[in-house]
Amino acid sequence: MAREHSPDPDGPLGLRGQFLWGCLGAATPWVLRGAQVVGFKLDVELPRIGAGSMLIFLAVLLFGGAAAIILHSHNRWVAWYHGATYQLVVAAIVSHGAAPPHS
Repeated sequence: MAREHSPDPDGPLGLRGQFLWGCLGAATPWVLRGAQVVGFKLDVELPRIGAGSMLIFLAVLLFGGAAAIILHSHNRWVAWYHGATYQLVVAAIVSHGAAPPHS
């Protein structure tokens, strides 16, 4: 007997859910990299973070949320994935469009 696909327990994500999970996905690489830098220690004194760095981080989060909405994320894990990987997609698009083709 074939097993039916069970729906996502949270139901389909609305725009707010897509945006929030996309933001969380966008923050994930930064959090993991920070944990690697400090060696996963909790008693490390954090450096002072400037306003410019905070604005860039906020922009990364917002773009991650927007990417999840633009790509029509149908559940939270897809929205998280879209938020976490949108930077790779943008980098690929920019790198292919930045140089003129060789003839």
